Order: sequence, then structure tokens, then C-alpha cells
Amino acid sequence: MAVGSQWEHITLSLQWHAGVLGMKTGWDKNMISQIEELGKHGIEMCGVSQQKDPTWFILFFKRQTS
Repeated sequence: MAVGSQWEHITLSLQWHAGVLGMKTGWDKNMISQIEELGKHGIEMCGVSQQKDPTWFILFFKRQTS
């Protein structure tokens, strides 16, 4: 990392669907598309945190701005 670099940080909440109420098991396809779109703009994933509700996660992203 270069000295004086600045970063833009983004967080995104994402829920794992356990197959209840007619939903299929897995990640929401719209959310996956959003994550892929972030990557196209030079934004990289830098962390993940599982929440108290084990079906919810917070994903952390960053992009170097200078």
C-alpha cells in the first residue's frame, strides 16, 4: 500500500436463504449481481462478518481513490 493512499469503503448486507417460504437455498441472485458489478469498478472485497442472526452477513469492500 502506498503512503498517503486513500480508500473508499463500502458495506453490503447479504442474507443466506435457508429455503423457507418457497425461497430456494442460497444467496439472492440480485445481490450476487451487485457484488460482481462492484468488481467491474475496481472495488474489491476485504472482509466479511457474520451477524447475530446467522443467516445475515456484512461484506466489506474497498477501492483505492488516490
